[in-house]
Amino acid sequence: MHLIANLCTFSRTRLCTLARTPTTGMILQRCGCRDTSSRRLEQRCPRLDERRHGSWYFHTSATNLLGRSERARRGDYPSQTAARRARDAWLASTGEERTARSRTVQR
Repeated sequence: MHLIANLCTFSRTRLCTLARTPTTGMILQRCGCRDTSSRRLEQRCPRLDERRHGSWYFHTSATNLLGRSERARRGDYPSQTAARRARDAWLASTGEERTARSRTVQR
């Protein structure tokens, strides 16, 4: 948690932890801009302070029906509020729903 807190201090506008428990995860803003060597800038982009630049993502985890920790990374939300709502909806879904969504026929 100290690493995340230090990272928030370093980049306040680009990374925001929303709670102190590991199950709520984090919400962050990133974009697809690239530097001169064609690597993605993501959270280091200087244009992220602009209003319509980049999109919002959330990373979180919760236990599924099998008792295993399941990690979710979702994104392309237009605002931090939309990403927070999507994260909260994912966390509010039951373990059965999360397990059913993560399993496919091939698994």
